[in-house]
Amino acid sequence: MVAMVTMVTTGGENESVVEIETLTFEQALAELEETVRKLESGDVPLEESLVLFEHGQALVDWCNTQLDEAELKIRQLLPQEMAPPGS
Repeated sequence: MVAMVTMVTTGGENESVVEIETLTFEQALAELEETVRKLESGDVPLEESLVLFEHGQALVDWCNTQLDEAELKIRQLLPQEMAPPGS
């Protein structure tokens, strides 16, 4: 798995660089929601919007990875006859 490093807001003017893969699913989702809110506000310059967009894409990728891993774990834990279709 490739380490993804991106800017994660830790509150107010304090921002720090955090590896996305260290975030929980819930933390990444909250950060994604904040990123989308900033983009939708229309109050950020173009260059910052591009950085925010890239940040959002990295967060989406991480969230999808987490969901895929959770689904795999569930499939492995369920008896075959109870597994969802397509297993």
